[in-house]
Order: sequence, then C-alpha cells, then structure tokens
Amino acid sequence: MKTRVLHLALGVTVILGLSGTAAAATTAEAVVFGLPFTLLVLGLFVYLIMRERYQRDVYRSAIEKGMPVPDKPAADYRKPALILLAVGAGYTIAITASAIAAGRWDVAAGAGVWGLIPILIGAALWRYGQLAAKGRE
Repeated sequence: MKTRVLHLALGVTVILGLSGTAAAATTAEAVVFGLPFTLLVLGLFVYLIMRERYQRDVYRSAIEKGMPVPDKPAADYRKPALILLAVGAGYTIAITASAIAAGRWDVAAGAGVWGLIPILIGAALWRYGQLAAKGRE
C-alpha cells in the first residue's frame, strides 16, 4: 500500500513539476512555479500516510487492550462528487467565457469541453454512492 501511494506521489510530483517548467522561460521560473506545487503534493501525501498510520495504531491498541473495535464508517462519495461537479462546471464556464471575451469563438467550445472530464467523474461518483447506499440497506 505504501509503495503504491509513494509511486503515485512521485508521479504527480513529476507531472506538476514538469507542468511548471513547461510554461517557464527560464530555470528560475520553473523552480518558482513547479516547486510550490511539488511541495504541496508531497505534503498532502505525507499527511495521508501519517493519518493512516495513526488510525492503524489506534485500532491495534484497542485490540491489544481487549476493547471493541469500532466499525469504520462507510465511505460517502457525495462530497467529492459535488466538488468535482462544481470544479468541472466552473472550469467550463470560466474557460468558455474567457475565450469568448477574447473573441476566439473557434476555441470557446473546444476549450470548455475539457471541463466535462471532472463533471463526468463527479456524476459517476454520485451514482456509485447511491448504489453503495442501496447495497448497505
């Protein structure tokens, strides 16, 4: 589990670092734009790993003391689904409006289509959450 998370963190870090360098004209600009994103992603994954270790230690100590282990709450997919739906809609509206404002009618529809990716992922998560809730009942 840890190696998968670390490989994912490394991949995301490389992608974010390269996206900062691709837009930069000099190496200094690449460091200024790529480094904060890289550090943010690494910090997020360190936090997630530490939180998982803490939860595992709490369960382990409860078992050792003979206390009943509380059930893990069922995952709720509504919040991430709504976030993805909002991000996708906001991206689509913002990119399309900025392209129209710049007078680039030919680019407006094509650029806004990329917002459909988080919208469709959010819709799929929302539906999966509904089906999972039905299965628990």
